[in-house]
Amino acid sequence: MPADDGKLEKTLLKPETKKQEETKPPEAPAVEEKKEEPKAEEPAPAEKKAEEPPPAAEEPKAEEPMPEEKKPEPTFVIEFSGGEKTFSSKPLGFTYSDKMPASVKKVTDGGAAKEMGVQPTWTILKIAGEDVTGKDFMYIKALLEKGANDLPNKA
Repeated sequence: MPADDGKLEKTLLKPETKKQEETKPPEAPAVEEKKEEPKAEEPAPAEKKAEEPPPAAEEPKAEEPMPEEKKPEPTFVIEFSGGEKTFSSKPLGFTYSDKMPASVKKVTDGGAAKEMGVQPTWTILKIAGEDVTGKDFMYIKALLEKGANDLPNKA
C-alpha cells in the first residue's frame, strides 16, 4: 500500500499545482488592460484639438450675412404727366401749384428733379403708387412731404 500512497500524493499535488497556475494568468491580463486604457484616452484629446478649428472656420460665414443686412436705399416714385420718376435722395427739387390739378411750378437747380428731366407744367398724377387726381392740396402736400422725408439727403 505504501506504493499506492505515493501515487496518490503525486496525483493530489498535480491538480493543486494546475489550479494555482490557472489562477495566476487571469490576474496578469487584468493589469495589462488597465495599462492600455490610459493609452486609448490619450488620442481622444488630440481629436478634440483637431475639432476646435472648424468653429473658427464657421466665423467667416457669420460675416457673410452682414451684406444682406444692408437695407436697400429708399426710393420715392412720383408719376407726372411727362412720365414716372424715381427719387432716391432729397431735396426733390421742384415746387408745385396749390391749384388742382397739382402741377410742377418750378424745377430748382441742384435737386433730383432737374437731373431726371422733370419739367414745369407737368401734372402730378400718382404719388407712391396712389392716384392723386381729384385729391386736395393738403393731402398731396402730406404725401410729398412724407415721401421726401424718408429719403436720404443728397451727397
